[in-house]
Amino acid sequence: MLGVALIGAGFIAEYHLAALRRLPGVALRAVVSRDAGRARRCADRFGIPDAGASLPALLARDDVQAAVVATPDDTQEDVAT
Repeated sequence: MLGVALIGAGFIAEYHLAALRRLPGVALRAVVSRDAGRARRCADRFGIPDAGASLPALLARDDVQAAVVATPDDTQEDVAT
């Protein structure tokens, strides 16, 4: 099972999560956003067990092997590096 997290909890995040949850072999593990409350609401809508605001904590997790960066275009490079 591939553990996947989503970085960002805005408008586009829901489209990514809807697609990801249909993929066999993918387990949605967490949503991270600068706004922890927004991350929690997004995670709750999709039955994702963990949500928060700490990107370093997300990247340190052993159960997450991949992350989708679903933040505004002008922030994606900073998030990915």
